[in-house]
Amino acid sequence: MNTQTKKIISIVSAVVIILVIVWALSSKTSTSTDQNSRNQVENQDGVVATVNGQEVLRSEYTELQSSIMAQQGVEVNSLDETQQAQLQSQIIDALISQTLLAQASQAAGIKILEADVNVQLQLLKERFPDVAAYQDALAGEGLTEEDLKEQTQLNLAMQTYLNQELDLELSEVTEAEITALYNQQAANLEDAPALEDVRTELEQVLLQQKQQELIIEHVQQLRADADIEILI
Repeated sequence: MNTQTKKIISIVSAVVIILVIVWALSSKTSTSTDQNSRNQVENQDGVVATVNGQEVLRSEYTELQSSIMAQQGVEVNSLDETQQAQLQSQIIDALISQTLLAQASQAAGIKILEADVNVQLQLLKERFPDVAAYQDALAGEGLTEEDLKEQTQLNLAMQTYLNQELDLELSEVTEAEITALYNQQAANLEDAPALEDVRTELEQVLLQQKQQELIIEHVQQLRADADIEILI
């Protein structure tokens, strides 16, 4: 994956919250759908799930699938039946999680100004050498600029909601945790860098892990309280 594609991913991220939640939740949650129904979604019209009465469209499924496949650099048809079933389950879980967080942020009265979205998009564009490079990176991720704008607005709303509900910014990492992670990683390296040289990076890894755990737990609670129906 090239550097410019990574820039797009760092801003969109599930896909920020979404993909983190998906891959983590996929091993902890299950759906009641029969294995034989876990085929690749082909029809772009219709509904794949409902979340508290809100429809999740097949087109949303396909868009997220395309983005994930572009990021991984593989084609869906190259996956075997088991892998396709697993992918479909993960995508459905992602869309359900995203819908739940969007509903929760809306219920909490979270409002994101268009100006704030435009600021984020402009910051992203400035990370590319020119407009063509920016557009190429979008295309490589299976996104249009409108897709990115909508996802950015949604991500900002969800981030604001989660920070408000979970106080993510107050998460802290202890010196003992940093040292333990360093020792674990250094044990696998012949020429490990000094702890002080990687302290900031290790602290960020641990901080993100703690925040992800809080988010996953919160989403699981939202799922437990929700009326969810899988239709594929």
